[in-house]
Amino acid sequence: MVSDSATIFTSEEFAQFCKKARIFQKFCAPGHPASNGLAERNVQMLKHRLATMSNQNMPFRQKVLEILFRYWSTPLSNGKSPAEQYLNRQIRIQLDAMRSIKFHESPATQPARRFSEGERVSARYYSNDKAFWECGKVLKKLESYIF
Repeated sequence: MVSDSATIFTSEEFAQFCKKARIFQKFCAPGHPASNGLAERNVQMLKHRLATMSNQNMPFRQKVLEILFRYWSTPLSNGKSPAEQYLNRQIRIQLDAMRSIKFHESPATQPARRFSEGERVSARYYSNDKAFWECGKVLKKLESYIF
């Protein structure tokens, strides 16, 4: 836990509570938010989201839970959401209910494709986060696999 050096956080009673709960305390300079930039950014984000939800008629607690749920389910720059990084799985959101379910057949039910030299083939090609099909021709078989 990162906090400033206010007496409420430095008291012996709170220190004992943190020790029992296995909470590691880290103190930053009081009145100097730049030393705790990440926490300050999260506080500002929460305040901004609460301000945008001011016209919604729901309890404060429900608003905070909604904000946290959206935060945990939004993908980051690495393509994974905070929940997915923490839980090693995606959490289900309302949008998931609208998507069709894709059933994947097991590899045992799909026969392995075999190509011969000179045969025309197409493959999925990815460039700049866009996928498209590229056509080609089998020039030479390098190795044969037996399944």
